[in-house]
Amino acid sequence: MNHRRPRRVLIATLAAVPVVTALALVPSATATASTQRPATQLSAADQRPYSLPKNVRRVCPAPGPGRASCLALVATAKRRIAAPLADVMQAPYGPAALQSAYNLPSSIDGQGQTVAIVDAFEDPALENDLAVYRSTYGLPPCTTANGCFRKLNQDGQQGNYPAADSGWAGEESLDVDMVSAICPNCHIVVVEASSAYGSDLSTAENTAIQSGAKFISNSWGGSFQIPGWPSHPGVVVTASTGDNGFGVSYPAAFTDTVAIGGTSLLPAANSRGWAEIAWPGGGSGCSSEPKPSWQTDSGCSGHTVADVSAVADPFTGVNIYDSDPLGPTAGWGQIGGTSVSSPIVAAVYALGGNPGPNAGASVMYAHPSMLNDIVTGMNDALGCTPAYLCNAGPGYDAPTGLGTPDGISAFQPAPGPIYTSMGDSYSAGEGDENYDPGTDTATNQCHRSSWAFGRLYAESVGLTIEHIACSGAVIPDVMFTGQGGEAPQIDQLNPQSKLVTITIGGNDIGFASIVARCLIPFTSCKAYYTQNDDNNLDNKIDGLRSSLAAVYTEIKDKAPNATVVAVTYPSIFTPNQTCLGAGRISVDDINWLITETNHLDDVIVAATRDAGILQLDLRAIFDGHQLCDADPWVFTLTPNAVFGGSDKEATFHPTPRGQQEMAKYLQRDIGPLS
Repeated sequence: MNHRRPRRVLIATLAAVPVVTALALVPSATATASTQRPATQLSAADQRPYSLPKNVRRVCPAPGPGRASCLALVATAKRRIAAPLADVMQAPYGPAALQSAYNLPSSIDGQGQTVAIVDAFEDPALENDLAVYRSTYGLPPCTTANGCFRKLNQDGQQGNYPAADSGWAGEESLDVDMVSAICPNCHIVVVEASSAYGSDLSTAENTAIQSGAKFISNSWGGSFQIPGWPSHPGVVVTASTGDNGFGVSYPAAFTDTVAIGGTSLLPAANSRGWAEIAWPGGGSGCSSEPKPSWQTDSGCSGHTVADVSAVADPFTGVNIYDSDPLGPTAGWGQIGGTSVSSPIVAAVYALGGNPGPNAGASVMYAHPSMLNDIVTGMNDALGCTPAYLCNAGPGYDAPTGLGTPDGISAFQPAPGPIYTSMGDSYSAGEGDENYDPGTDTATNQCHRSSWAFGRLYAESVGLTIEHIACSGAVIPDVMFTGQGGEAPQIDQLNPQSKLVTITIGGNDIGFASIVARCLIPFTSCKAYYTQNDDNNLDNKIDGLRSSLAAVYTEIKDKAPNATVVAVTYPSIFTPNQTCLGAGRISVDDINWLITETNHLDDVIVAATRDAGILQLDLRAIFDGHQLCDADPWVFTLTPNAVFGGSDKEATFHPTPRGQQEMAKYLQRDIGPLS
């Protein structure tokens, strides 16, 4: 029989270690001595909340049916505090204290990484409040103007934000302040859902994935399975486990989400200089979601929550700045809850660099000795079976997971060279479908395919690939504006990359519109584009050289350890032939298009010399397999595409076989990296 532990054991346990918390668990009225905790599954709704202690209140309303709550708690006894004069090693903690507690290289790592925050409602003062926090603690500015900060609505727009909400605004301030404290060199994207309902939060999560961020924090939750939750290969998604003690919460329960629990943190006279125990409010338990392959605890057949933890106790909380007079702190104030721990861990992941193809908790489970093992504390005074689901102990336990960060080694994938594939549709893999989630939507048409030549090359030589190419890209998209709500490709470059390839320039000269004009019967596109006016194509191509060289040079600067390779465009038209698959373009125009493609490739090669990078010349790769050949390796024009069908974007792009041939040439000329 599962015997209950009286509450005095909990209090005695907490008193036996250097960290002391004022929080205590209070059983709900429905819990009785005969209640048993199951050894395998714990429903997300099977929660036994504790009463908040005096001088602590929730920042947001409690969750309801289909509606999540932010998971921040404010220590009301310290609701208004003076601006910090120094970053000292005592609560409320600032950046230096947190970096010390978790042994983080925050001043030197994180460049080129972006952390996204998903919350609900609008915080109109967020950027200004962030500036106050960062300037007070001597952190570099992070603003819209310098490209470090972006705020999006759930549809990816920088504007048309939802209604303001003082509680959720406090949550947003907490989140951006914690990312700043842990990773001051990181960029920050905040995505504001229109409401706290699951459908809107799922939409916002998808927008965060599309933004180009590789690390996403969710400091909110509810006891319901969130509808439409997107998949996120190659992206680390963290989520708070909740502030209700024993019991699981979504989205932390999802298998591929990193569930972040909470601890109490105080300075200590030991070799680390800090001590931690499980915080009684942190959520934990056995979810009904499939168990990840890397999790091996035997008392739960589903995903056991949590995976890892950080400080969350409001009485050992962190300092934030939120200027809203109706907000939780009305200026500087002390905050806790697992809302604190989720952005902290997301930012620690960002310090570790590119997450690699197996993003998320799996890397930590391969390195448990590289974390601070939290061995004391519990989050259910009545106990549970198995005991590790609600009691901290040596090794893995549910309240604190594998422990708390001790540097960044546990958050980094296995070392290996990284390859970045960037540019336009020829690198994205347009037309070969199997598109990455989030890249074939109404707002994002990047169409990144698993058949793209860069993907195939990376698989063949065992490289980790950062695939950031986007269909339709022009040079300004790559350098400044981005596409589909994503950051500019240049900002997504990984400093750890050993190889970068890029196809760019075709859209800058308007290749699609040129071919569209050539498809008009009884007209000569050659005559139109060879006039001595603004439409003269040769002049446009010649004028592209300096812009291409500038892109290549910037890539070299952003990825200083990489071999940078510009890839030319293959010739897709069969000389001296026309056919239905080529749209019956006249032979004269076909030959002119071949000449102009060759001209563009010549300019690309010249720009590579200007910038001092390599070039991979693929212009003859499809000879014998062009549009009017018997076995084309290029998608031909179909009647469906002529009338605007679903395959119109694929036309004149390499087929999977064509992408395979491009990958072979890349492997032949570049080979594996070391």
